[in-house]
Amino acid sequence: MMDLKFLIYEKMEGIARVRLNRPEERNALNLPIREELRDVILEIKRDDEVKAVILTGEGKSFCAGGDIRTMGGQEGVVAGRERVLKICNIFYELAYLEKPVIAGVQGAATGAGLSLVLCCDIVLATETAKFGAPFTRIGLVPDTGTTYFLPRVVGLAKAREMIMTGELIDAQEAYRIGLISRAAIPAGQLESELMVWAHKLSAGAVKGMGIAKTNLLMGLDVDLRCINLLESFGNALLFKSDDHREGMEAFLNRREPRFQGR
Repeated sequence: MMDLKFLIYEKMEGIARVRLNRPEERNALNLPIREELRDVILEIKRDDEVKAVILTGEGKSFCAGGDIRTMGGQEGVVAGRERVLKICNIFYELAYLEKPVIAGVQGAATGAGLSLVLCCDIVLATETAKFGAPFTRIGLVPDTGTTYFLPRVVGLAKAREMIMTGELIDAQEAYRIGLISRAAIPAGQLESELMVWAHKLSAGAVKGMGIAKTNLLMGLDVDLRCINLLESFGNALLFKSDDHREGMEAFLNRREPRFQGR
């Protein structure tokens, strides 16, 4: 078992729960928590028992972004670039994790916290949730994939507004612009809603979901012909899967499928 100081990682019934655990700092991402997050993501990636992931934050915030006190500036330009690329790779691994990832957001999801939200597949938010990309307010540009995902999710005009002003939006506005999946969930119901989604997705054909997720992300950058090739390769693999055989048998016998994620 990993020795974690700033994350809480639990696994039960095929569901992995990852909680950012710096509540006194609004779960801001310092260097150690980033390292732990990378290790946990890679562990989940390797663990075939995990069928779905829930990502939340302890306390009143989801994640208030990077910890300003530990940001770069002391090193040279080359070292600073390597530092940011290392962080970006962690978020890349999360975005391309071929398992469904569900975020539960209360309080701040700002800066790199917004980037975490953008990397997830399903996002549920309470009435206290706030979203924003205030990088320019500290003289920086958005990183960890924000300038890639945000315009693709909410449109270029809204992304420009959020990035240029750095202003926060509430859960209802985030839902209206398509940033999140569900809005204004009462705080006392967030945990149960997350588990409903996790059980629902973990009972599905997770391998198929994973390849479909990768194809969706790849499709943001390539033309239709390339996507057709990715789709054909994905299904060529899945034709041999246990879940495909189970899905076909269930369909032909008019029953609910019992997927095993294989």
